[in-house]
Parts: sequence; C-alpha cells; structure tokens
Amino acid sequence: TVELGSLDATIRTKWRNDFSRWELRSDEMIVDFSPIWRDDFTEWRFLFAGHQLKWQSAYKNDWNIWFMEDRTYGYLEMYTVFEGDPRDWEVFDDSLALPDEVKLAMLFTTLFYTMPRQ
Repeated sequence: TVELGSLDATIRTKWRNDFSRWELRSDEMIVDFSPIWRDDFTEWRFLFAGHQLKWQSAYKNDWNIWFMEDRTYGYLEMYTVFEGDPRDWEVFDDSLALPDEVKLAMLFTTLFYTMPRQ
C-alpha cells in the first residue's frame, strides 16, 4: 500500500512470481503496466482508463534518465542526481493532465528496477 498526499493505492504483481506484469489500484482507477518487449525493462507500457503511454529510459545501457512524452498528457522525466547512484532522483513534472496514479506507477517502476538487490 502506498499513500501519497490524498492518494491511497496498492501496487502488486498481476500474477504471483511474475515481476513483468504489475497493477496499481486506487479508489479512482486501475493502472496496468508491463514491459513492451520481453526481458527488456527499459520500455514500459502503461494502460489506464482506455489510454496507453510509454515510459522509457533515455538509453538502453544507462538507466539514469527516464521519461514519458505525450501530446495529451505532457512530459514527465526523472533522473539520478548523481550519475550511477539510484539513491537520489530529481523529477521534472510537466504532465498536469496525467493522473497521479499513473505518475506513481511510473516512478515505482523506475525505482524497483534500478535499485540494487542485496
């Protein structure tokens, strides 16, 4: 469960032990997200309320910059403060029309897949 301001949501895998298909649920919407290409976690498809967006890393071999650009929803970008260090991120949000649930799912995806595992 995630709480962000007035937004309460749950993020979990769509199927048990399958970390390539996710779902965010809030009282207002469901966001379904998965990689566009099998075993390639640098490009993601986000489906919500009959819309589809792509969230992607700027470079295939460098996961320090992620962005979404769309005529309807605007531009959203996140990047590491220090290159190669996924502990601190800056977010540039020029996507006022994009629902907070979708933004949260995009940020979650980047953090989940870029953080080192121990």
